[in-house]
Amino acid sequence: MTGKDMMSWVIVGYVITSLTRVGAFYNGAPHQSCQSFDPVHGTQGPNPVPYSIQVTSTNTYTNKQKIDLQIKGTQFTGLILQARRVSGASDWRPVGWFSVPFDSSGLRLMSCVSDGDTITQSTSFNSLNGTMMTWIAPERDEGDIYFMANVLKNKDVWYNNIRSSTNLKYEPSPTTITTASPTTSSTTITTTTAKRPYYYSGTPPSIQQGFQKFITIGLFTIMADFLLLP
Repeated sequence: MTGKDMMSWVIVGYVITSLTRVGAFYNGAPHQSCQSFDPVHGTQGPNPVPYSIQVTSTNTYTNKQKIDLQIKGTQFTGLILQARRVSGASDWRPVGWFSVPFDSSGLRLMSCVSDGDTITQSTSFNSLNGTMMTWIAPERDEGDIYFMANVLKNKDVWYNNIRSSTNLKYEPSPTTITTASPTTSSTTITTTTAKRPYYYSGTPPSIQQGFQKFITIGLFTIMADFLLLP
């Protein structure tokens, strides 16, 4: 193998590695991060951790209740976030699901175990500081629940296993009881259950695909020019 052939293979390897790193960071957390939360790039940031998970004014949840939360702290551009059971230390499976509006929030849903049970970023260009996220509680009692996150400050620095400071306790849904007039002996018990809300879990916006295509074409053009050199 000539020196030129060896250099060609080095360039091919660099292109593949670069595209993998760009894609993993740009489109959000990879599926392999569902359990461990370990990112595929960068290093753990120094202490103290500059982020916290803030749950909006509640410490309980009921069937399909919507609960807002956000990550507070310095600027960051990526995350992976789940709700987990306090009692299931060895059970990483997320509970409930998230909803994402059709806007430029820079977030998208992942399906680690069930649809929309995990949230991550859809683009690395937006700052996610102050972005409000909505979690929908499961349809039954799952015991005490906490939120766990991995926050990506930038493509090189991340903070892992950030846990909400308070746990949410289950509170049964109120049941409406309607009693008929005294002349009858019948009693009607009705329970109202909300429909599962629609959430957005589509592919990242077209700008992401365009960016990746631009990177791909550019890198392969450089490689082709090199191979054509005498």
